[in-house]
Formats: sequence, structure tokens, C-alpha cells
Amino acid sequence: MLLLLAACGGGDDTGAGNADPYVIGFQGPLSGPLGPIFGPAEDGMTDYFEYLNEQGGVNGRPVEFRSTDAGTEVARALAATREFSLDDDVLLVTGLGLSVQMVSVLPMLEEEELPGISITSSLAEALPYSRWYFSWGDDLPGSANSTLDFILGEKPDAKIGYMAYDTPLIRAQRDAVRSRIEQSDATLVADHLPPATATDVSAEMRDLIDKGAEYIFFGGATAGIFSSAMTTAQVAGFGGTIVVAAAGGDVAEFELAGSETYEYVGARYFHSPMEEDHAGVQKMLQLSGASPTSFYYTSGWSLAQYIGKALEGCGADCDRARLRDALEQVPPENPDDLAGGPLGFDDKCHQGHRSTMFFRWDAQSKKPVYDTTLPYWSDPSHPCARE
Repeated sequence: MLLLLAACGGGDDTGAGNADPYVIGFQGPLSGPLGPIFGPAEDGMTDYFEYLNEQGGVNGRPVEFRSTDAGTEVARALAATREFSLDDDVLLVTGLGLSVQMVSVLPMLEEEELPGISITSSLAEALPYSRWYFSWGDDLPGSANSTLDFILGEKPDAKIGYMAYDTPLIRAQRDAVRSRIEQSDATLVADHLPPATATDVSAEMRDLIDKGAEYIFFGGATAGIFSSAMTTAQVAGFGGTIVVAAAGGDVAEFELAGSETYEYVGARYFHSPMEEDHAGVQKMLQLSGASPTSFYYTSGWSLAQYIGKALEGCGADCDRARLRDALEQVPPENPDDLAGGPLGFDDKCHQGHRSTMFFRWDAQSKKPVYDTTLPYWSDPSHPCARE
């Protein structure tokens, strides 16, 4: 099904609603096991473009956001991308959620010279550099290193249990975790990779707890997995630390994680300022009803911000080629709370720079709060890492 959002700017006759729109396409797995991940990301993009249009649009033109569900099938992703590519009004396609789909979609982006931006990254060896493809988000092996830095910094000889849903990319993350732990004083007591469709991981969680895990490291989890794991930890009286590198949980799952019986630490990746007094952030929190740790919504919102800035640089007569160039020329931002490096692309790096922020559960406010006493980490070995 094709969903169409054509939000028009309010105000007088000179508003953005009276000009031809910039058209942005979105295709991704909005249904199925990854729906809880990509649905909030699409919501974030939708809400930001509506907000942008309320402010007058870009260069006096509104942004029209067209979205379609590609599921997890390669054929559906190809069909959706082809439909966007044949529409000359579509300047860019985003979403592009699965590496197994992107292997097939990437040649089409290059053939049609259609810029594409994935909300999440993929392994470099799976998706080589392309002039027409950009990746926004975190690379999972890199996020594993960042999160493991935190654990080993707290307890170098920690007993660690690992869990994430089973995908080729997650397996690469799990292998990175295994390798680093083997070279440290820590111990990996066990690891589990349930399918992404799993909704009951109580047996896997109990195995990690029974084997003496002091830290349970979630490399990736859908809302179903995360909720089941948190409930099991509470029932079992787990007294260690839950560390989350990436999870599809929403505020309800975060609230469930706030147990007095254990400490929750979440690693989250941001690409835009999260200051509470920022008008755009206030609007984001109002629309989402979430805290800044609602990662996937925030990722979609911030990606839409970046696309909006690229459209501004592309100008009133923007076309696909100009927009591709503009994506590399958005001035990088480096707000104080993301001092890991510039956020953006250039002609050598088409992956947004990663920074990690850690949150602890605050029992009084009943929300995860940013722990300013903890540093963030950026993977210095990543090809996009910058000073």
C-alpha cells in the first residue's frame, strides 16, 4: 500500500503550500518483525516534514513525503524503488532497511541516478561505497565496541551474557563481541540469537542469569524480545546490569526496564542536538510522546532534518544530481553533547559519524536519563571516524 503525505505549510498565500513540493520517497519493512523498528523511524520523518512545512517549508516549497511498505522481501523492495525511480518528481528515496534488500537495490539507485539514504547502516563489505548511496545511523559492529568499552571500563573481568535477534549483521556484531572479550580479562558466559520474530526469550534470559552473567548485553532487540527479556530479569531478581546497544523498545519497555532489582544502562545514537530548549526537539517530544531515548523515532526525525538541510542547499531548481551533491555539502554539526565528531557526509565517507550517549534509569522521574558522568565513545578504527 502506498501512503501519501503531502503536508502544506500554513499561513498566508506566500507559504510553502502554494509552490511545487520537493518529493521524498520512503520504502522499508514497515510490517513484519522489523515493523517496530522502521515504523517509528518513518513516523519521525513524517512528523519532522510536517513540522518543517508548518515553518514554511524549504526555499519556499513544501516537502511531500511518500511512504510504502516493502516488507522484508527483496522483490518488494525492488518494486518500490523502481516505482520511485520512474517518477521524475521523486528526488531521493530513504528507509532502505535491510542489507539483503540493499544488495539488490543499490545497482538500481546507480542505474537510475537516484540518491538513497538508509536509516541504518550495513557492513562495508556487503555494501561498498557508491556515489548514490548514503547510510545514516550506526554500524552494529562499531556499536558493539562502544558498548563493550563501557562494560570493561566498569569491570575489566566482567562476566558477560550476550543476546540479540538473529541476522547476518547481528552475527557480525556478536563475533566482534566474542573476539574482544577473548582478548580481555572478561568472560562471555553464553550468547543467544533468537529469531527476530521471537516474543518469548525467557529461557535464553534465564540461561544467561543462571550462568552468572553480571552484565547482559543486548546487541539488538525488537520490542517483543526486549519486553520479554526485561520481564524475565525482574521475575528472576537479576541484580546485574542490562546494557542495550540497540533495541526497538518504546517508552513502555523502558519503563518496564526501570526495576529496583537491577541497573539499566542504554547506549543510544543521536545525530542532532537534543537540548530540551530546542524548539524542534520540543515539537519532536510533543509528537512522539517519548523521551529522547526513543532511538528509532529520533533517528528518523534527525535524518529528515539532514535531508531538509540538503534540500535547502540544493536550491529551488533542485534535481537528483544536485541533491546528491548537496548531501555531501551540508555543513557538519558538532553540538556539545555530540562532540565525537562532525555529523554528515563527504565524498570519501557516506556513513554518518557515530557517537554514543549512555543513559541510566532514574527511579524518581521514571525515565532513562543521560548520565553526564559517562563519556561517549566513537570507534576510531571506523573509516568515517574523524578528529
